[in-house]
Amino acid sequence: QSVMRTTLIPGILDVLSRNQNRSIEDCRVFEIGNIFIPKALPMNELPRERLTLTIGAYSKDMDFYYLKGILEQLFKTFGIIENIEFVPHRHSTCHPGRTAALEYKGNYIGLLGEIHPDVCKAYRLGSGALIAEIDFDSMLKEAKTERVYKQLPRYPAIERDLAIIIKKEVLAAQIEKTIVRAGGELLERVDLFDIYEGDQI
Repeated sequence: QSVMRTTLIPGILDVLSRNQNRSIEDCRVFEIGNIFIPKALPMNELPRERLTLTIGAYSKDMDFYYLKGILEQLFKTFGIIENIEFVPHRHSTCHPGRTAALEYKGNYIGLLGEIHPDVCKAYRLGSGALIAEIDFDSMLKEAKTERVYKQLPRYPAIERDLAIIIKKEVLAAQIEKTIVRAGGELLERVDLFDIYEGDQI
């Protein structure tokens, strides 16, 4: 606490730990605040200030995809969801294989993931705690909050339920991109609702 913060994650982990140690079964918290990034070391000039949103959560009913859904809803509200990608990522705070980088138009703007077991142990947290940290300044700059209403379509929408067999290393985001590209203006929405892995395939 004696220096300017370069991340809000430790503070959020402290809050999660205190709640869990007081027998609070479900906890969802967030903080919006400035972090300070040095332009060079040693520091000869003021650091860059960056407004950051950090979210922390734990519950027996929550997993990585729960937090991903919260972020997708947030990006939808800001009108930037179509340019957001979730890309596999490694971060010292998070569990390998359960971490994603958030990219906006190909640029890194944050991360989300399950807290690494070693970090959970250090903070006296149970396994399965989740964290996300996002460059809120970038979100505000790119936000499209103006709403344009279109005339209701003459014909009702048609839903299609597609089942496809793919290799395990193919990301869901890649499939969604392909469907969106093929559907063009006629496509309104794509939802991944189930993944099946088993001997019957």
